[in-house]
Amino acid sequence: MPHRDSSELGTPCWIDLMSSEPDLVTPFYTGLFGWNSERSGEGSEDYVMFYLDGQPVAGMGANTADSGFPDTWVLYIAVESAETVAASAEQAGGKVLVEPTTVGPEGRFAIIADPDGAALGVWEADQQDGFGVIAEPGAPVWFELNTRDFDTVRTFYATVFGWQYEPLDTGDENFRYETVTVNGEQVCGLFDASGTLPEGVPSHWHAYLGTPDTDQTLQQAAELGGEILQEPFDTEYGRIARFSDPTGASVTVCSIPTPDDEESPG
Repeated sequence: MPHRDSSELGTPCWIDLMSSEPDLVTPFYTGLFGWNSERSGEGSEDYVMFYLDGQPVAGMGANTADSGFPDTWVLYIAVESAETVAASAEQAGGKVLVEPTTVGPEGRFAIIADPDGAALGVWEADQQDGFGVIAEPGAPVWFELNTRDFDTVRTFYATVFGWQYEPLDTGDENFRYETVTVNGEQVCGLFDASGTLPEGVPSHWHAYLGTPDTDQTLQQAAELGGEILQEPFDTEYGRIARFSDPTGASVTVCSIPTPDDEESPG
């Protein structure tokens, strides 16, 4: 299992769910992905850590009625200074949705929005560096922005995080996708979704969670109280599907081989 001791600056480092019903959705995720949970705090300070085989993999905070946001997963980028990035985001045409805030000894975070409205967290680590495991079943395997204003946000993120891009050549001039590279490593992607996002669905970041069997995970999600949003479909990167949890937060899964599969002959 690929463990991570720290996250490189400018790369995705954490995901957490803002949920209006933490008690309701905790068994949904633990049952679906084999996570264990550990809870601390109360009320607005309530937070759940999810672990996969003892390694931190995701979190969940309370989404209060006055937040103005629907239940949703938030992606965080590792940064040296939450204050500096928040200021840079505003100067580059974005907004600060949550001002830089200290979270005990773990670190500091802020939530920004790009010029097209997609929300993204930034994390200045102290004692909590982020993911302890990635690229495995039950862990994040990829991160992606679906945007209606590709050119504007491409420039925005290059300015704020110093990202560089590599176009994905599919031979289809109407399909625009670029992978983000940090020190030569592909870390996430930007997708021009101007022609595919349904009306009323805002531009957004989302994580793909790994699963050994996409169809089985989708069936389990429905049995646990989720709703199927997109039936499974095959890509060269794996079999993908999308569903919502019991309070409506969207989840995307992608098939990934298990270690046993990779070691099997043939």
